[in-house]
Amino acid sequence: MALNQKSKNISQRAKPKKNSTGPISESGKAKSSKNAIVHGATSPRLLNDAEQNKYDTLLAELKESYPTTNPLIRIQLERIAKLNVQLERIQNTIDVQFLRSRALSRGYHELARHLDMDRETKSLALNLAMGIGGKEKNSSFRKD
Repeated sequence: MALNQKSKNISQRAKPKKNSTGPISESGKAKSSKNAIVHGATSPRLLNDAEQNKYDTLLAELKESYPTTNPLIRIQLERIAKLNVQLERIQNTIDVQFLRSRALSRGYHELARHLDMDRETKSLALNLAMGIGGKEKNSSFRKD
């Protein structure tokens, strides 16, 4: 079957989708606006009062240091303040993930020590538990 004919057949079989109106109530809209926020690292919004306070403080300091009537410079100062808050949020997320990984690693090392595993088995088990590797040859822990 020709490629053109095949894509035509697929499009004819596809059913039209209903147009979703999304949430209607204010509480539904507020709830759905947070659907994509997992950790907020890349959210363009300020997530809470603490971030808003940091933004306001930094923006005030920037405006004081760079007084201007130029609207483009004012926009850039706002962007700088907002990006500073976002970068701090991202760094905090990285720090928390590092601490979590370190704590998990310590826990797995303790478990391996109590189970009296040899070095190779311990290394393989730790890598599998941490989601690393798992395709080593001649391993009883190998994923199939």
